[in-house]
Amino acid sequence: MSTASAQAESPALHRVASLDLLRGIAAFSVVIPHFFVYNGINQTVCESISSIAVEIFFVLSGFVLSSQIILCLNSGASRNIYIFLYRRWMRTIPPYLIALLSISILYNQFLTADFFKYMLYIQNFAFLSVTLDYYQVSWSLSVEEWYYILFPLLLVAASSLSRRTSPGWHCLVAVGFIVFITVLRSTVGNFDNWGQDVRRCVIFRIDSIAYGFVLYFLLSQIRPSQHTTPGQIFQRGLAVSALGAATVTLIYSIGAQNAELAKHLFPIIAPLFGATLIWFMLSLDGLIARWPSFRSFCYFLGQISYSAYLFHIVIAVVVNNLLAGYDLAPRFLVYIAVAILFCWFFYHTFEKPILAARPSFLPRRRSPPATSLAPETPRT
Repeated sequence: MSTASAQAESPALHRVASLDLLRGIAAFSVVIPHFFVYNGINQTVCESISSIAVEIFFVLSGFVLSSQIILCLNSGASRNIYIFLYRRWMRTIPPYLIALLSISILYNQFLTADFFKYMLYIQNFAFLSVTLDYYQVSWSLSVEEWYYILFPLLLVAASSLSRRTSPGWHCLVAVGFIVFITVLRSTVGNFDNWGQDVRRCVIFRIDSIAYGFVLYFLLSQIRPSQHTTPGQIFQRGLAVSALGAATVTLIYSIGAQNAELAKHLFPIIAPLFGATLIWFMLSLDGLIARWPSFRSFCYFLGQISYSAYLFHIVIAVVVNNLLAGYDLAPRFLVYIAVAILFCWFFYHTFEKPILAARPSFLPRRRSPPATSLAPETPRT
């Protein structure tokens, strides 16, 4: 790799342990509850936990990819947009297709119409269009894939039409995008079937990832300090607690009472909770750095998080079928052990070589706001 290419690629060469930790926690906050949902235990509570975890993933994806999007916008090389998409697709699509193939064979749905809708990420673009929603976790992956295409192109179009390329302008466009989707969702969304046709619908949820882009801009405007004081960590923790409580209350109200107002507020409050949580976790990165073993564990969680999200349903079905005569506890332990071992193996044998083969960005014409807060993530 040339020096220029290495500099252009620099956002992808570093990891943030605190964000990998958050990514891993969010992933297993989906993996673990879904096992109990599959076995018919505390379904409402477990679905609520996994729903909130996905919201954190959305904001985290927007945050960690912002450095690359801004690099593309400021490099003066239009080809970088195509490189961005190519890198994203190399990262996300091959593992997804393996997982989709596995679960499609398991449910006898290979090469059906629903299979091809999942494969093209269109099963929930405007509404749920599959006959059998056998790969339910894919809804969030569709939201992210369409974000990779639509949001950068929106920023390019806005910059070209206005001839403005400042980071503040990009942030303003992102805020406008969030407002537009929020209004669209509130006026057109089918709130009678909120979970299927609004919460898990691409055109009504794509704004959630843009919250991460706005957060990246805001944090890039803050002069970084070498140390975060205990008082600052405590204040951020209070903000996380308040927004977390509000998010939990909203999702519980929707599940228990079908509350109309909660349905409108959840897609706004949940991303704000995710953004505040990322802000809080970043303040812990200095503490994590003091324990190399724990930092390595955080990186490990980040590496296996994507495959854990993709394959956990398949693993749950197989483990439950093979151990049908055993109690829940041993089945759960085997499920977790198999998930961790499989995802570790899959990352090193399948994902990691693909990541190493991705093309580098072309050199920047001018650098975006300097910050080391948002490296690329294997999760997104």
